[in-house]
Amino acid sequence: MEVQPLTEYEWPLFSHGHPLPLLRAQRDEVLRFYDETLRAGGEPAPIRTQRLALLRDEIDGAIRSGDPAPLLLTRGDDGRTGVAYSELSTFVGPVSVNPIGVYEGWMYRVFPHHSPQAAWNSFNAGEFLFGRSRWSLAPLLIVAGSLVYLALRLAARRA
Repeated sequence: MEVQPLTEYEWPLFSHGHPLPLLRAQRDEVLRFYDETLRAGGEPAPIRTQRLALLRDEIDGAIRSGDPAPLLLTRGDDGRTGVAYSELSTFVGPVSVNPIGVYEGWMYRVFPHHSPQAAWNSFNAGEFLFGRSRWSLAPLLIVAGSLVYLALRLAARRA
């Protein structure tokens, strides 16, 4: 599965609060795998359809609530393929969505998802003015734009 980070992750996360295209693509891969496994096990089509619908509902519910969802295909020590839970569905936007603290090494090793500490791991200074809002990026953009403007003026003077 080839992923376009900007269009399938970054922009949807910023604009809708979830990286839905990426999460849905992962969900569809898991459902396809599960269907193939059930088919290989001899399950009749109506039972497969029912089980796939239940798994789809479980995954979609976890995504909506921002909880870990079974989205990762894995291979165990015995060589059997299975499904593991992914924390990617816990990233809820629109801004400040990275819950990894520098002390953790990976997501939620020290503090659980949806905890205040995990939220503070990704806090940006603009959130003092506009908490959990896209507008919290405005101070950063204003400062960056001002620095670019000043650099261009300085370069024009020296030319």
